[in-house]
Amino acid sequence: MSEHQHRALASGKTIAVVAITAVLAVLAMPTRAHAGTYVINDCPAAEAGDYNVGPWAQFGTLTAPGSFKQTCVTASDWFGIASNGIPSNATAGETLQSPPSITMQHIKLWWEAPAPAPGGGWSYALVDVYSPGWSRVFQSTTPMSADGAGKTAPSELALPTNTTQVNVEIYCTNSENCTYNENPLQISGSQITLADSGMPKGSVTGGGLAGTGPVSGTQSLAYGAEDSGSGVRLVELLVDGQSVAKNDYLAECPYENFAACPTSVSSLISWNTADVSEGSHEVGLRIVNAGGNAVVVDDHTITIDNAGAAGPLPSIGPGSPAAERGPANGTNASDQAALSAHWTRTRKATFTSRYGGRDQITGRLTSASGQPISGAVLDVFQTPASQGAKAVQLAGMRTGSTGEWSVSLPRGISSSMLRFSYRSHVDDTMPVATATLTLRVYAGVALRIAPRVASVGRSIYFSGVLHGAPIPEGGKQLVLEASSGGEWIQFDTVSTNAKGRYRATYRFKFPGPVTYRFRVISRYEADFPFLNGASNTVDVYEH
Repeated sequence: MSEHQHRALASGKTIAVVAITAVLAVLAMPTRAHAGTYVINDCPAAEAGDYNVGPWAQFGTLTAPGSFKQTCVTASDWFGIASNGIPSNATAGETLQSPPSITMQHIKLWWEAPAPAPGGGWSYALVDVYSPGWSRVFQSTTPMSADGAGKTAPSELALPTNTTQVNVEIYCTNSENCTYNENPLQISGSQITLADSGMPKGSVTGGGLAGTGPVSGTQSLAYGAEDSGSGVRLVELLVDGQSVAKNDYLAECPYENFAACPTSVSSLISWNTADVSEGSHEVGLRIVNAGGNAVVVDDHTITIDNAGAAGPLPSIGPGSPAAERGPANGTNASDQAALSAHWTRTRKATFTSRYGGRDQITGRLTSASGQPISGAVLDVFQTPASQGAKAVQLAGMRTGSTGEWSVSLPRGISSSMLRFSYRSHVDDTMPVATATLTLRVYAGVALRIAPRVASVGRSIYFSGVLHGAPIPEGGKQLVLEASSGGEWIQFDTVSTNAKGRYRATYRFKFPGPVTYRFRVISRYEADFPFLNGASNTVDVYEH
């Protein structure tokens, strides 16, 4: 920040800019997921946080008018216990209980717990860890702050093997009720490393590649896949042990709950048989869950015969021989189908959303006479709004009994054109009905500053993350702005790394007192498919 800018800000003309750190023997365990493991992040303070409390559930007893808070909907929000206190010799807090096949390996917590009010008794903030047949308690006295925002680092706990339950709680040890002047337990974020020992399962339900052949041209497999643990992450078509086509469900995987991805999916996967030589080939379907566990189903041999085909293989659709088109796609399947699609919040074709929004699209598929086409698979294609971006196929969905369908877009989706299409037969390569919508998304930027109180000659440190992908090669440029009550002034620029993370430093050159507000701006660039976006604002007091 220049001397002129700093003086202007300081004068107010242009800028205004849960417990306890448990006594833990914490092992230095990375949060990067390995085979069989995956990581979920919940609430804004987490490193890849969102606005959902995920698998956390409330438990215990509170004194009236105390209440549990189970939402975190803003960048500075939290969940836990709101106001008042805990009855004598009672506990209350938040708990994680994993389902079968899932265990917890590591947890990182952003949380706070105040001291009881004067005369309000004495209590502890606890982290309790449970595994079949035993329990282990980690505790420390209040007050504490592990919010990662210039106070203390987040609490980290390397969990014992086979941990199935973790409680974060307040325990009142006094013979009288424990009362507080502040919210007794605030969890502003969690990052949990989970291990999934379960395997996905599935089956092939039809398509030209389901038989032995001979087959030619573009052919498909229809399938259903499920995983009750971490969810279905990926379905791949294997030919001779190599992946030749895939349906990637990452766009439907928020990684915010034990089931990080959809627990069941059904769709088609297509492949051009001309990509390999004539003759016999092994074909299989590989299903991968969010933990990285994989299983191959329906491994069999097919015969490919593209001999005699002159030039490019013809498209398959209306007018093609029935034998090439395969089974009908849905009840009342029709070559004259009508497909509608619209946003749940507006009837306009273009919708603008914030990053991390859970936006929904609904529609209906009918025949020319208005009959509902039920049980039909619809294809979904996304073309990101970045220069040179190509369309990618997302996981499809099935229509319901009335022909209606709906889809929730992933929280991390970028500005895109979305195309929905219907093929009236399983092996068609040409759709008979399409619908298109446009999504515009503001860039999502998170900002933290430490310390929040400084003086002349002292420095403050900026850190955060630019959400969304793909990050441009060499990083995305961000603008740092400040205000002291008036307009915002740009005082620096910084580039992210390949993962969207950024850091910056500013040293105060002139004395206060003054309170500055800081924010970070991501401006539109052709190779980053998001609109202009601003971070949360952070106040810093210079005395």
